[in-house]
Amino acid sequence: MALVVKDRVRETSTTTGTGTLTLAGAVSGFQTFSSAIGNTNTTYYTIINGTEWETGLGTVAAGTLARTTVLESSNAGSAVSFTAGTKDVFGTYPASKALYKDASGNAIGLGTVAATTTLTSATGLPLSTGVTGTLPIANGGTGTTATAHTSLTTNVTGTLPVANGGTSLATLTANNVLLGNGTSAPTFVAPSTSGNLLTSNGTTWTSSTPATPNTAGGATTVSQGTSLTLTSASNRVQNVTFTAGSLFVTLPDATTLSAGGPTFIITNSGVNTFSIKQNGGIVLTSLAAGQSVMCDVYDISTAAGKWTFSNKDIASYLITGNFTPVAIDSTNAAFPYANGGNGTAGHFVDCLKLTSTTALLVWTRTGNKSVYGVVATNTAGVISYGTIVQIYDGSAGGTAAVVAAAAMLLSGLTTGMVFISRSATAVAVPFSISGSTITVGTVSANFGNAQVQNSLIHSVCVLSSTVMMVVYNNTTYTQIIISTMTYNGASAPTLGTASTGIAVLGNNAASPYGALLTLTSTTAQLWYISALNTMATRVVTSNGASAPTLGTAVTQTVVNTSDGLAGDPAWQPYAYSATETSIICQPSYSAAPYVSSYTISGTTVTVTSAPAIMSNSAAIGMPSRLEFINSTSGLFFQSYNYASYTRFTSLSKIYQVTYTPSGGTLLYVPVGNTPDATVYSYLAGMCLLSSTTGIVAGYDSVTGYISANVFTVL
Repeated sequence: MALVVKDRVRETSTTTGTGTLTLAGAVSGFQTFSSAIGNTNTTYYTIINGTEWETGLGTVAAGTLARTTVLESSNAGSAVSFTAGTKDVFGTYPASKALYKDASGNAIGLGTVAATTTLTSATGLPLSTGVTGTLPIANGGTGTTATAHTSLTTNVTGTLPVANGGTSLATLTANNVLLGNGTSAPTFVAPSTSGNLLTSNGTTWTSSTPATPNTAGGATTVSQGTSLTLTSASNRVQNVTFTAGSLFVTLPDATTLSAGGPTFIITNSGVNTFSIKQNGGIVLTSLAAGQSVMCDVYDISTAAGKWTFSNKDIASYLITGNFTPVAIDSTNAAFPYANGGNGTAGHFVDCLKLTSTTALLVWTRTGNKSVYGVVATNTAGVISYGTIVQIYDGSAGGTAAVVAAAAMLLSGLTTGMVFISRSATAVAVPFSISGSTITVGTVSANFGNAQVQNSLIHSVCVLSSTVMMVVYNNTTYTQIIISTMTYNGASAPTLGTASTGIAVLGNNAASPYGALLTLTSTTAQLWYISALNTMATRVVTSNGASAPTLGTAVTQTVVNTSDGLAGDPAWQPYAYSATETSIICQPSYSAAPYVSSYTISGTTVTVTSAPAIMSNSAAIGMPSRLEFINSTSGLFFQSYNYASYTRFTSLSKIYQVTYTPSGGTLLYVPVGNTPDATVYSYLAGMCLLSSTTGIVAGYDSVTGYISANVFTVL
């Protein structure tokens, strides 16, 4: 409880008698006692009721004022027994408690101090006047009238210990550096040989000969068609022009360098993007045409070392993890490729993030052409699975067996649909997820018409928590159409009216695939192969159950390969925002992928970078997933390398991708310790759970099982 005095505190009361007042609230423009003074605190008050008045010290409580001590009143200084009426109650500063100066400037209110009074506590009292005697030690003095000073040069012998602020030493060696030594005497580091440096070994300091600097100096200009390996004797400045793609600059053996130097400045003077590796073979970063980077080693304990990079805005990632697949489903396992079989038991469909530790995995079994799903959980790098659920019974389709499927989660990440292409028609199956439990709803009515050997449904995009758009075959393999599909909970989804047909390049051996990418809650961007060597894109607008509206198409040139297929492209689009997108397009199985970027304004698409073959194209397989970790960099996953392997037995790989916003280009390079030594093949999938972890899953061509594992982004 404290005494508090505040301005503009005023309330009213109708309480009668001599007791505690019940306060009725603040007068307009004033504060209440509780808000200004604070409950349990005391303050000075005045109460007025006509000719009745009282001034005193009161105690504040919530909505009340206790009249603790009466100072003055209309009742001869005693408590007033107030009669009926509205009292004016306000904070005051009583004259009897006031401190002020008189007409001569002297303070009034201090009282009189007797001449014999002992002053034991005072502030601001000058000790040079008005004080006699000695100041006691207890009051900060010495208790004496004079003090004999001790000369430290004549009256003290010995050394002053470290614990008392000294060094414990009688002399200090000239030009030596003192090193702290706890409460013991300091130690010294002598200069030793001229030119030495004071060097830390992590525990103490020594005078040591500096490392021999890189005396190569100058700059080296390289133009070659093979990768470059640097050594400790290499010039610090490297201007590199590679005449071919898929090449690397390997940094020197770090154990031959000195920590903190030398700095290597590497510039890409050519047009081919190349990677920079540490000596252990791990890719650290990449350089596009015209980019430079300064490389500094800070850990030289291993040949690979640890490096920092500056003067470069491209982030780099390393991928690590136990890439031994963990089996999900061994039913209908194939005769493995490793044992002479063709390795085709089933196809992995999708790997979709649910939470920062869980993902939905969906796949088909070859034996009964059914679709299955499970929730996978990452626990400290170890993957585990819930109960496998049959999402669609392929035997129910009769001759309309499952060819392929595509799973999509709606915006809440707890509901979704699996779109299933069969040999004649397509259906959609709704599902919901609670924890690790998958609940399947009623299958939709049949839609579409399969005219080719491959997938009837080509792409699906999510517009809201209940609405998707789907692109699928029309009644001919030379057209695709688009409809809105509505999620109805456990009930069958409903398909809206289809758009007008869009002419595409296709034949009876290859699907005229199209790809959709969400832009807004009502719009998406569509890509498709419109003619030989031609890719087209346009904006599509959803109109609910009515037919979607097609925007104006923009065409671009891409080159098909000589594999005999007119279509069968693979797509992986990505939206950086509703107005900026990119796509990786592989026109057909054995074609090199193209990358192109766009800006969107309303329903108008503008190409900001024309389709260009991605570097390292010989090592690229079918694009499967493109996910960004931040606004400019992320990971791109390929499902297989058709150029080097058969369709069902090739391997998977993850690449780092980098993007320059506002009309820039998409670049990529393989990242270190990628799972290209795994046995995942054909339509494998990947998803990021967070900026540091992800799940890769697919068909394991060694065991014949559908499998998965966790990877870490460093």
